[in-house]
Amino acid sequence: MKQSIGYLSIGLALFLASFANLGLAQSTPQQVKGTTAQGTPWEALTDNAPAVAVSTTTRYVAWKSDTSQKIMFSAFNGTAWTTPTVVSGTTNTGSTWTAESLSPPALAVDDTTGILWLAWTNASSPNKVYVSTLNGTAWTNRQVVGGSNWTAESSKYAVPALSGGHGISLAWEGHSTDDIWYTNWNYPGWSTQHTVSGSGWAAQTDAGPGWTQTELVPGLGSISTLFWTDLSGDIFMSNDFPFGWTGEVTVACDSWTAQTQITFAPAAAYFNVNGNIMAAVFWVGPLQYSYTTGNGCGFAEPATITDDGITFLPPAVSVGSTLSILAWTEAINSHSPNNTIWYIDPTTLPGLN
Repeated sequence: MKQSIGYLSIGLALFLASFANLGLAQSTPQQVKGTTAQGTPWEALTDNAPAVAVSTTTRYVAWKSDTSQKIMFSAFNGTAWTTPTVVSGTTNTGSTWTAESLSPPALAVDDTTGILWLAWTNASSPNKVYVSTLNGTAWTNRQVVGGSNWTAESSKYAVPALSGGHGISLAWEGHSTDDIWYTNWNYPGWSTQHTVSGSGWAAQTDAGPGWTQTELVPGLGSISTLFWTDLSGDIFMSNDFPFGWTGEVTVACDSWTAQTQITFAPAAAYFNVNGNIMAAVFWVGPLQYSYTTGNGCGFAEPATITDDGITFLPPAVSVGSTLSILAWTEAINSHSPNNTIWYIDPTTLPGLN
């Protein structure tokens, strides 16, 4: 059963300072681009959505190439983006592998280890979900997500979701159904896959979910919040507590409902605003966001991030202790060619700073 947002204030106890201004972003969008060591300009180009993550010192972006199925990767250390490289590596037997997908990848940093994780859905059938981690400058051998008598398989066009922070979790749209599945990394090995569901309801999507987690009280564990676009285009959320998933909640208020195309996944992150912890969700049509308030209907009225151009693809967001990034693909824009990737610091957005 779908519940009203009032349920959220009981489950999360998320509170918010007053929401001042619903204007445009206060930071200037920047393009993911740079110059190679040989002096050749480059720019990140994709025909799909980007993936992002942050550590304490570095912003990361990964994307599917606009000319192939290969996944590209670049990092920004505060000065410049590194020259893009194809995500690839060597197996334990010495053979080579390359990450290829028809959908966007997912990135996350595990704050407990500092390790960067990458997940993607394999381009060829069966569409297994793979992961690899960045070991210095090299990617570790890719691994299929799975366990005893199960393997994570998804729609070839759906976006997997990695949740970093205090541990790594993974969610994906099922291959043969629209159910959302999830698992947690248990150092080593994955926990048994389960559907995101509760009494009388199950999360279903054609796009893939957006997942975020945070440690609400230091030392007392973390909480995860999952957002997804249902089969009608409405955006829903649920919280993963130790005793199970809370009831699904519509991202909505009296006069509006967050809605996007059914094939677009939302992006999500936790923000700490003056000691108040809130979950924010970002979606397109146009590029906009809302966040939990714990008051009234529970979500702030949607705010537009940018109206300079049109993006037809879902955004990606990551918020860390020192760095943050929100990225999207510009499909039509007055100051850029198609398929370029742009980013801002989401903590500069009204209500999130």
